[in-house]
Amino acid sequence: MEDPFHKRYASEDEVSNFHLMEETDSLLRWALNVLISISCSLEAKNLEPLNSGSITYIIKLELLMNRTNITFIALFVVMMVFIFNCAEDTSGVKFIREGQHTVKILIDGQHLTTYSLSPDSEKAVFFPLNSPGGNMINRGFPIVKGVPDESQDHPHHQSFWFTYGDVNGVDFWNEPGDPKRNGKIVPTKVKCTDGKKVGGMVAYADWVMPEGWVALKEEKEVFVYNMSDYRAMDFTIKLTAQDSVIQFGDTKEGMFGLRVTPTLKVDNGAQYLNSDSLVGKEQCWGKRAAWLALTGPVKDEILTIAIFNHPESINFPCFWHARGYGLTAANPFGRKAYTKGAEEPLGHVLEPGESITFKARLMIQSGAMTKDQLDQAFKEYQEM
Repeated sequence: MEDPFHKRYASEDEVSNFHLMEETDSLLRWALNVLISISCSLEAKNLEPLNSGSITYIIKLELLMNRTNITFIALFVVMMVFIFNCAEDTSGVKFIREGQHTVKILIDGQHLTTYSLSPDSEKAVFFPLNSPGGNMINRGFPIVKGVPDESQDHPHHQSFWFTYGDVNGVDFWNEPGDPKRNGKIVPTKVKCTDGKKVGGMVAYADWVMPEGWVALKEEKEVFVYNMSDYRAMDFTIKLTAQDSVIQFGDTKEGMFGLRVTPTLKVDNGAQYLNSDSLVGKEQCWGKRAAWLALTGPVKDEILTIAIFNHPESINFPCFWHARGYGLTAANPFGRKAYTKGAEEPLGHVLEPGESITFKARLMIQSGAMTKDQLDQAFKEYQEM
């Protein structure tokens, strides 16, 4: 598949052009309404400025033809041509900027997710995450409070995120916490590229220690695919040590986390399955596997939520923090923690300038998937 980042790091121009088209469309509509308002005030006081409804446009055009001169009609036609030429094309993968570090992602006009700095948070997250049927698969709390049947445990479990609990002894996973022990992941910039079949974004962030110095630079590359019956987001996340030696400790608190809506909890009847055919939370928790899938209902839609760990990812296959209460996390470290001390620690040390890379796919599939289907989907992911 063609790399949508062939114009990498200059891709903001494409997004800017898309928004220029939207702004031009809005400006033309405003100007047209002004002209009609003036005409109406002079010739038909009961005629209101037109809105975006196509039937209203036709009715108002018929009225205007009886009340305006040829010059105004000509202006009206010209503006209408501009408006429809500038009309938004909603097909494909679109990235809509809604702030300096906020990007809304659409697939064929449907909201997939939004990347943003979570309120009162120390990290950027993807919230919400929507299925092909338009149902939110993640827990709302703590970003949205008061959702029926939602628990309010673990406020640091915020939709879909990437952090770790032991970086030189500093905790980036839990929050809020001790400001002397907890770090912050501060977004710095985001670049995006739209596409018909695949689009992408690169998000940058600094992992800031409690004393204020930057321990790691993060580069998060995300491919988003336009598929009919499933949603796929491919992540390549590179962490680069800056001026100091960085040690990732051995802890279960990490790294690529998803907290699901109540009906997708294993404790409420959903089911885990991993690449080694292990089933259930007791069998899957703490085990190494190429992938882990969760199947269950959201409203009237049966879904399979799968995370695939790429073979090029550090310490493949990763460990899985698979909890019955709704947390699923892929962790490349934590061997001692997950084996409860039975095996030696598996952390990692980075010298200044060195990097590690974590690669994974999140897939949201309509319908229940079998082991064979998930194996095939994993194979296709490896080959892309």
